[in-house]
Amino acid sequence: MFKKKSENFGELDWLVDEKKSVKLYKAWKWILCAILFIDVQINILYDLQILILERCITKQKF
Repeated sequence: MFKKKSENFGELDWLVDEKKSVKLYKAWKWILCAILFIDVQINILYDLQILILERCITKQKF
């Protein structure tokens, strides 16, 4: 009887650990997606800034 209870608790512990690992995986996935999104946005803004500066420079030459 006690063995069955300990086995059940072992299964529950395993399920809890699996749920925690899945939550951590999902959290890291969202964190990495956010970092990638921010990095892409910064690159787009940087490219736009370069384009604007190039246009200003070319307008001043003419």
